Amino acid sequence: MSYQVAIVGGGLAGKALALALADISIGSIIFEREKEFYSNDNRVFALSNGSLRILDHLHLLAEIEADSYPIEKIHISYAKKFGSSLIHASEENVDILGRSMSVKKLNELLNEKIAISELIDIRYGDVELIKDQKEGESYQLKYHGFGHDFQFDPVLIIACDGLNSSVRKTLGIKVIEEDYQQIASIFNVSARKEVQFTAFERFARDSAIAMIPNGKNHYTAVWVMNAKGFDQDKFKDSQYLQSAFNQSFGKRLGLLKVKDNTSFFPLKRSISELSHKKNALMVGSSAIHLHPIAGQGYNLILRDIAVVAELLGNQVKKNNLNLKQFLNDYDQWRHEDHRKVSMFTHGLGKLSSRSLPFVKEFFGIGLFFFDTLSEGKNILSKHTMGLTGRMPKAMIR
Repeated sequence: MSYQVAIVGGGLAGKALALALADISIGSIIFEREKEFYSNDNRVFALSNGSLRILDHLHLLAEIEADSYPIEKIHISYAKKFGSSLIHASEENVDILGRSMSVKKLNELLNEKIAISELIDIRYGDVELIKDQKEGESYQLKYHGFGHDFQFDPVLIIACDGLNSSVRKTLGIKVIEEDYQQIASIFNVSARKEVQFTAFERFARDSAIAMIPNGKNHYTAVWVMNAKGFDQDKFKDSQYLQSAFNQSFGKRLGLLKVKDNTSFFPLKRSISELSHKKNALMVGSSAIHLHPIAGQGYNLILRDIAVVAELLGNQVKKNNLNLKQFLNDYDQWRHEDHRKVSMFTHGLGKLSSRSLPFVKEFFGIGLFFFDTLSEGKNILSKHTMGLTGRMPKAMIR
């Protein structure tokens, strides 16, 4: 098999990308250092309506529906402030706003599909980006793994190797970073009251909580708190965590019981100054890494993947891969979506910090009036579903 595309990073981004390329008959080889890095991952992704359309295009939706939970409503509120807002799928003329799915389940599904694909190879080990000594205008890959070393000269290298991308560093591409000075704590909870198919976004003076439903009366909580003075040892105690969390979230769902220990992540925004260089393209967190409170990260990645596949597919039909044109077209297409989603999540990140005191003072009243404005809610819901701007064909119904 001759692989035209090399994907560095075999996480959820790299694997989904390989399947999207296989769908347009482009072979790819994935290079990944670790084999089981999702085994202890307790995260749940809220896959937006737009993302489900992309996954349906890749013939994955039936399996996803079997292992996921529908989200029909999103309730937004501010603790101890008057006013709230409810976004409902029926008001947006869609069946559901999205679905929640565990990272481990999604990874297992992608692995199953890759295992039966004749167009995808995956190699575990170390890979090094090196400059083509003859041409000088492109990069090659040098692989070291399990006693089998080789050098690979792909037409296109796509970096899906995350926030601390080694490909990006080797290329010398700088990033613009902002440390939110926040910690995200992620854990599963069960609720006494039943509010079916509803996700919650709950803001407070110096914290925020996203509650992603993943079953009847079961949620995955993402609790964002200020890093200053944060005592991680206290929050590792399940009784302390449960008491503090109930106090912060309130009584809307009755008593919340913590079901497992929490994991912690420091939060920052990272944006690559360039999306591509030579024959290498950045996709996923190697290009843009967002605040998690709105759950937009993987949804943005799936839209990037759909655009990559569409643009390359158009060139395959012409039997001509113009790499420079492809990279420029991708950059122009994706720039605006990246900018808008980055601004949206950045604003919510600031709202959950100790900054913007004046805005917070009137946020609850703002939610009350926002809830009465169907046009405003429609714009927000379209953004959360990824159904704005120029969309790839895989998302159009």
